[in-house]
Amino acid sequence: MFWPKAYTWTRLTLVLVTLSAFQLTNASDSHAYDGQVILADSTPAETETATTTISSDLNNNEEQFDTLITYWPVESQAIYEQAFGPDSEWMFRDSDLRTHGLNAIRAVQFESASYDEEGAQETPQVQWMTEGEKLKLKAEGTSLLDVTENFLHPSSSLFPHTPSNTPTALTYPSTPRSRPLVLSIFPHISSAEQKSFMTTFTDPSLFYTRYYNSEWGRNSSIWLSKRIAGYVEELGGYAGEGKMKIEVVRWGHRWLQDSVVVRLTPFNASSTDPITVIGAHCDSINREDPFFAAPGADDDGSGTVTILESLRALLSAKYVPKSPLEFHFYAAEEGGLLGSLAIVAEYVKQGKVIKGMQQFDGVGWLNPTVPPRIGVILDHVDTALTDFQCMLIDEYLDIPYIKNHYPGRASSDHESWSRAGYKACHVMESAFKDVNQNMHTPNDTIYLRDYSFEHLERFTKLAIAFAVEMTS
Repeated sequence: MFWPKAYTWTRLTLVLVTLSAFQLTNASDSHAYDGQVILADSTPAETETATTTISSDLNNNEEQFDTLITYWPVESQAIYEQAFGPDSEWMFRDSDLRTHGLNAIRAVQFESASYDEEGAQETPQVQWMTEGEKLKLKAEGTSLLDVTENFLHPSSSLFPHTPSNTPTALTYPSTPRSRPLVLSIFPHISSAEQKSFMTTFTDPSLFYTRYYNSEWGRNSSIWLSKRIAGYVEELGGYAGEGKMKIEVVRWGHRWLQDSVVVRLTPFNASSTDPITVIGAHCDSINREDPFFAAPGADDDGSGTVTILESLRALLSAKYVPKSPLEFHFYAAEEGGLLGSLAIVAEYVKQGKVIKGMQQFDGVGWLNPTVPPRIGVILDHVDTALTDFQCMLIDEYLDIPYIKNHYPGRASSDHESWSRAGYKACHVMESAFKDVNQNMHTPNDTIYLRDYSFEHLERFTKLAIAFAVEMTS
């Protein structure tokens, strides 16, 4: 959850040897900035984890499932194919987080409070600053977005607009159309599978933090992609029977952590068919310092495991969508929606059509002082799609919803889609005032008394219902 809550800033720049010796491995092939060692190479061949504490599940199966995973490097992405202007060379070079770490120069957009003569909110100005300066401002509660990748390529900029290929007549049903099918998939949900995943994903001995520009963050996304590929190998064999294509993509960025995109595409689908996207973010952050412990069980391990288990249940039930269905696990949401902004920019550049996007962020904790409810966010969302989401909650879940707003500039990856003119909706664990206050701290773990896998199952059902009702 991109939550610019004010908190005490301790120190951004660390000598990581005090936390872990692994970043000093191969130090001759790295670049040091402010005492921090950042490995420059981030291609898939370098997946040997210098974090020797990673368990046998990660170390002993380095080649396992690699043939099922496609790595898509920055150099192949359409938004980086063209020259950006006379100053682009230095901007592109010096803004790369992989090589410059906290000294990388980033384009930061602050929330606008000004309006034009017609009352429309004006486009916020962009300022250049270092990654370290940006994170310090976030820590102090400043409202901002990091739009570097979009700013470098003006044609893919995500300043508010409506893509020319977006259908204007997209509508959503007011009643469920696939209730028997949806209900038949629910029994495939496994709470034990979710607990197993979360035990590893939030284990500080494996991933001390999932900060997007750390080796821990990078290793966590590689491990996530292998977990997904394992599900595809175990359960997705039916797809090859002339039904659909399943793709698992590690989406490279100009920071160390990858996003992961899973595509379920019917064989008869065309490149212009509207895509349904279900998303969460796979990074975490500590509010005091990005290199401090950040298990991120609720923010956003909960969203990650929700959409992961919904994908696994759909595969287990041998579901074949009639239109393209994608699951997105975004890197670097905590840095200002970086992963989703980059992916959405690429989709805009490629002219992809989006039927609707649903975001899960912070869905795993139950406040014991209020009745359990599904929080429906009203910021940066499409009204019709949000109403459709509310209908699904009424139809398929055992608790009601409560509509509410984020305070200030807090947001999540659905905003990246809305800013590009696509239709998006978003849910969270309750009303914002009642959410888990341990987010962005070392205490955001699955061992909190009120961390609830029962609540996670509700959101998993909602993701399944959204996927099936949108694509069946």
